[in-house]
Amino acid sequence: MESEQSKEVMDGRKPVICVVGGGNASHVLIPYFSSKGHTVTVFAGHSDEAKRLSEAMAKHGGITVFDRCNPKNIREYKGKPDMISRDPRNVVPQADIVVMALPSFAFRPVLKQIKAHLKDGAIVFGMPGQGGLDLVSRSILGQDLDSGRVTVAGLIPMPLN
Repeated sequence: MESEQSKEVMDGRKPVICVVGGGNASHVLIPYFSSKGHTVTVFAGHSDEAKRLSEAMAKHGGITVFDRCNPKNIREYKGKPDMISRDPRNVVPQADIVVMALPSFAFRPVLKQIKAHLKDGAIVFGMPGQGGLDLVSRSILGQDLDSGRVTVAGLIPMPLN
């Protein structure tokens, strides 16, 4: 059965993407998705990560990354998130897609933090995709996975590598 959320996305609305984390991979994903027209939110719950990221966005007007995978065709992506928070209640509920760009040891605590805020039909990606994401996800999101309310998948390699 097709969820209303997936029907909306198929009807042309770009998915809202929540990037989780404030590290290197997040600094690539934020401007990439933003420059492609997605609404991008950021859940940066570690320490003062959200504050530092917000201040940097205000100071620099966003993030610019260069895709140098093909030296003959260097691409530039510039963008900024629509909202940054250290509280998942502010940035996860509207997300169709959640990308956890985190070390694998952080998957368990983050999934526990975001579980109650995931919308029906949400897809959660873990980067890097190896490192027990399937086992950790099953232990925390078991019923949500079994019912099809939430989908989890791993991504490898890291972006622009």
